[in-house]
Amino acid sequence: MISFLYSFNLVFIQFGTGLCLLLAVIESVKQKSDNSPSRLFIAALCLASIQLRLGFYVSGVLVEYPLTEIFFLFSVFSMGPVILYMSISMAELPVSTRNYAIHFIPAILALAGELIFQAQSTAAKQAESHQIMNHLGADFLNIVVILATSHVLLYFFFIIFLQVKVQLDYDLRYVPFVWSILVTPVLGIMLILAGFLGKSMVLIHIGAALITITCTFFYIFTARYPVFFVSLKNEIKTKRYANTQLTRIDVEMVKNRLSELMNNEELYKDDELRLGSLAEELRITPHQLSRILNEQFQKNFNQFINEYRIQAAKKLLVQEPNRSVLRVAFEVGFTSKTTFNSQFL
Repeated sequence: MISFLYSFNLVFIQFGTGLCLLLAVIESVKQKSDNSPSRLFIAALCLASIQLRLGFYVSGVLVEYPLTEIFFLFSVFSMGPVILYMSISMAELPVSTRNYAIHFIPAILALAGELIFQAQSTAAKQAESHQIMNHLGADFLNIVVILATSHVLLYFFFIIFLQVKVQLDYDLRYVPFVWSILVTPVLGIMLILAGFLGKSMVLIHIGAALITITCTFFYIFTARYPVFFVSLKNEIKTKRYANTQLTRIDVEMVKNRLSELMNNEELYKDDELRLGSLAEELRITPHQLSRILNEQFQKNFNQFINEYRIQAAKKLLVQEPNRSVLRVAFEVGFTSKTTFNSQFL
């Protein structure tokens, strides 16, 4: 039974490799000839490389044919920076990309190490690969593998932290699919690391399956929501611009001036008062005023003004009971009895 599950999982892992390659091909077709490769294209290639080697690892091919290990550690060390850079671009994460090339230094060093490893004889490479797969020690290659998995884990944790921050800062609502793409690979990598440390092929198989599930989710998501990240980026830009605009004004000063205009000057009695004219009186934009009313008073413009009008109408109806309701409604700023009645009720 275990043997069957291992065989099935191996097929599933290679299925994930195929999906990643298909995604890379699709992205390549989308790109114009004068553009550099998209971040999604590079991420798909890295995932395909990792998926392929995971299949080789669980099947034992890496030990038998060490040449298949070439670019494996390079891909793992590149995965974190590539996913982070892709997330920064697609989701407007608050991280500078200046001097971003330094993130790939570990990947370049890993590539140099792989080339040195491949320069050895086949027998020497097989012996070292067998040692890594079956014995955990303090030798150089074991340490490099642990560093590689830890490296990509740290990047994923950092990306999740940034996504949570962006979601809270801009009041976004990510679909569960997005979180599954972020959380599932973390669980998979942790299981692979635990399996490597404990030399447990069961944990490695489960971890590799979770990575494959991530690839599947990622492919389905990009196919089903092709403009999701474009829409998300535009939404964040809009909200960031609005936040920047609001931080340039003294909100407390605006609130105090609003109070003066309503309580002292009784500006609400002007039946032609509009959001734009009130904003002009306050020397701010209509958008800024709308945000202040929503965030500071939990009301829109009409609710805010009509509350003052109703309070004034209540006082007049009590103080001057002989005055008609219609006259009171007009005096406090309403333009029709129907509107007054609905607001009063």
